[in-house]
Amino acid sequence: MERIVIALGGNALQEKGDDGSYESQLKRATEAFRSLLPVIEENEVVITHGNGPQVGSLLIQAQAAASKIRPFDMHTAVALSQGMIGEVLAMAYDLARREAGIGKPPAVVLTRVVVDRDDPTLREPRKFIGPFMSEDEAASMASAFGWNVKRQDDRGWRRVVASPRPVDIMETSAIISLIIDGFLPIACGGGGIPVIRDSTGITPVNGVIDKDATSALLGNLIEAQRLVILTDVEFVYRDYGRPSQEPIRRASAGELEEMLRRGEFQDGSMGPKVRAAVDFIRRGGKVAHIASLERCTETLSGHSGTVVVP
Repeated sequence: MERIVIALGGNALQEKGDDGSYESQLKRATEAFRSLLPVIEENEVVITHGNGPQVGSLLIQAQAAASKIRPFDMHTAVALSQGMIGEVLAMAYDLARREAGIGKPPAVVLTRVVVDRDDPTLREPRKFIGPFMSEDEAASMASAFGWNVKRQDDRGWRRVVASPRPVDIMETSAIISLIIDGFLPIACGGGGIPVIRDSTGITPVNGVIDKDATSALLGNLIEAQRLVILTDVEFVYRDYGRPSQEPIRRASAGELEEMLRRGEFQDGSMGPKVRAAVDFIRRGGKVAHIASLERCTETLSGHSGTVVVP
């Protein structure tokens, strides 16, 4: 038996062409858990997840109603998405585990993640979120609600927020207790609710945290042996998109770190996943995997996915 953090990518809930309804997401999540059940049953597992499509929908709805109701803060949007997705994942897991006769129940944990007050992204937000706007609409929203807005290419204007790195997770002890008591914790949704913790107390931050970075940190904090980052491709690729493209089946953290320095992996794609795997290993984790959701069982047995070792 091992302690494992499994980070679910967006395809676990929603794929291109899906309508984003509760029923559609429940179906996707149930299929995902059916493939994960052997791993969950035999190990101490924590599930983490992203929130991109869901929090995007929340922001569109809030912005559309801004003339009548003040849009909620970004940290509140993350919290709302944790609850929304947590419901879907808990219901889907219950469906799958009852089919298989597994007794381990789910427990959804509203998770706050500590960031550094001096993180440079707090001073210069760059993460684009929410719908596109005209220049006049962006200026109006910035004036009314104090948003930071920037033009994104030729597509229009969008809100920008901070994307700080996680340094601690406030609910770590609760997650460990749930594992020991035989639960399947579902935690750190969307990278966690960003907060600053100091001598004056705890203050929420209007930003978003990369979910893979938080998943890696959680793995280290709970002393997990493995981090499994599941996405929609089977491997990390060298020279992705070029004629020389080839899968990376096994690599050391040092090798991938050098490839990151050379700009081999894009920030908007595989870069954050590779960086999270490297961070997990550098901080004491034994093995990290980046692989497809459909082949999770083969991944843990070493027959699929990219394996990252010290």
